[in-house]
Amino acid sequence: LSKKIKLVAAFNHMHIFIDPDPDPATSWKERNRLFKLSRSTWEDYKTSLISKGGGVFSRKAKEITLSAEMKELLGVNHDVMTGEQVIRAILCMQVDLLWFGGIGTYIKSSYQTQLEVGDPGNDSVRVDSNLVQAKVIGEGANLAITQEARFYYALNGGRINTDFIDNSAGVNMSDYEVNIKILLKYLLQNKKIGSVTKRNALLEDATDNVTDLVLLNNREQHRLISMDSLRSLQSPFTFTKFIQSLITNKILDPKRETIPDQATLENLVTKDQPIPRPILAVIQAYTKMWLYDKLIDSSIVSLDVFNPLYKAYFPILLFQKFEKLLGDHHLKSEILATQLTNLIINQAGMTFFFDLKQITGKRTEQISLIYMFVDYCFDGVKFRDQIKSQKLKKADKYNALIEFEKMIKGIVIDILQMSEFDNIELILSHLEAFKAITQQCQKQLINRLESSKRFDTWKGKGFNIETTKHIAIFPELSILPDLFYLIQQNHNVDQHMMDLVLHLNEEFNFTWLRRKITKLDVKNKWETSQREQLLRDIRMQRLFLTKLILDTYGHKKIATLQMSDVIESLIKQYKGPLKDYFSTVSQLRSRVAVNLTTLTVTVNRLNFLFYSSTLEKIAMK
Repeated sequence: LSKKIKLVAAFNHMHIFIDPDPDPATSWKERNRLFKLSRSTWEDYKTSLISKGGGVFSRKAKEITLSAEMKELLGVNHDVMTGEQVIRAILCMQVDLLWFGGIGTYIKSSYQTQLEVGDPGNDSVRVDSNLVQAKVIGEGANLAITQEARFYYALNGGRINTDFIDNSAGVNMSDYEVNIKILLKYLLQNKKIGSVTKRNALLEDATDNVTDLVLLNNREQHRLISMDSLRSLQSPFTFTKFIQSLITNKILDPKRETIPDQATLENLVTKDQPIPRPILAVIQAYTKMWLYDKLIDSSIVSLDVFNPLYKAYFPILLFQKFEKLLGDHHLKSEILATQLTNLIINQAGMTFFFDLKQITGKRTEQISLIYMFVDYCFDGVKFRDQIKSQKLKKADKYNALIEFEKMIKGIVIDILQMSEFDNIELILSHLEAFKAITQQCQKQLINRLESSKRFDTWKGKGFNIETTKHIAIFPELSILPDLFYLIQQNHNVDQHMMDLVLHLNEEFNFTWLRRKITKLDVKNKWETSQREQLLRDIRMQRLFLTKLILDTYGHKKIATLQMSDVIESLIKQYKGPLKDYFSTVSQLRSRVAVNLTTLTVTVNRLNFLFYSSTLEKIAMK
């Protein structure tokens, strides 16, 4: 289909095609002509259109005389080669893309024997992955490359997924076909469609829209692998531990799926290499299967709040004609569980649930619900599209999306750690209020925004001003769980309340501390636990300070006061202990590097506020 491909070589079970310097437009027309024939082989290709030195040869040829152009293309010095030798040379050529279709395994790792591959018919042409020089390998076939070969090819800098990833759109299309036919059968039986002929016409008319939905879904899946490749560089410990947990819990069989041992994966970290895409492809599949199984057995698939996501599965034509009847599909729960699984994992990453379960101990459905709730508050779909639509480097856009997900993840963790948010009905009843305060908080932070290193960095990457401002305020948005809590407690969260929390954040250096704690390079589960405890302590301290000021002044009086005066009064009240805290923060900020110990000491300086209040309450009782 592509008119831009410069096809220099091809082979199948019969022929070898060589075109050393083709004109893309001319060769596309000829390939298109052959495609439209009822039957064709490479011998039907017009030899007059093949560039100098090329031709069509038999794969079984004992001797093929190589032209000067063929020698240069194949990177060989031989004058004569067999057909099988030419195929091996094609597999090892320096090209942008090596594309596989059809049947057969043509690349193995140098550590595998031909017997282990299990395809004796191609033993004579198969090559080792370390000899393959193509920049990218695409697979329209199955098992054209062994999984072990994919791993080593990727380690050598090659760009590759897996065959099931490259072929996933076809499988996705088949799923759609089955699910839509089930719906149309129901509509026929209930006289909502007049005849089989009309049913077939509907199916045909929906094809292009279904194709768009399938391609969108698969682009998101590929984007997940690219983003998690970057994440595995940023948090390698999390990925290796997650993979090990899948193996330990018998979710993943490392031998069957050719997953390297933990030592091999951890060795990548020392070389500053990401986990290879073929490994990530397998992990994302198992992660999605695990999440789907959890969600299909949960109450989350029966919540009306997810009806828009469920209906978005269907092509617009069917949605417009039969919107009120879509809910009668007897696979509704399965479709919604699939939609939720793909959306959350594709956006938040493969290790998201592993992280949050370790940190919060909450159930999968609770984590899913709170993620969707926070994403809705930020109008996540719109913001991600805003990032994706900009003409910038892919890596910069991926990193911006990762920053957005980190911010959401932090808020989800804080909310899950508040017992007040365990009640699903209560959350849903406040949903619009939470969204309104999120939007208001973003506007207020952007209005207060001053030029900063963070702002300048993202602007320097080429993002437009609106996107840059939103990314720049991500760290400050950690106050949102506090505001949500106050709404839950029936407080009137207005501009003055936000001002109070923002001033506390600035005055007590909470944002700076959170950033330093989040960036800590933790090496084991104990350090991970300590890091999360520090983040929890900061949130509790900020919330406690907010409640302390509210109890002291009341909401009406706060609205008439200067926030700086309120906080100054608080500092005078606890002059001794707070002096120690601010002195420690000052010392810490003057240091080039901070570590887990110094941050722990600093955060603990404020714990006196919480403990002294608790002791007072006990004494009063």
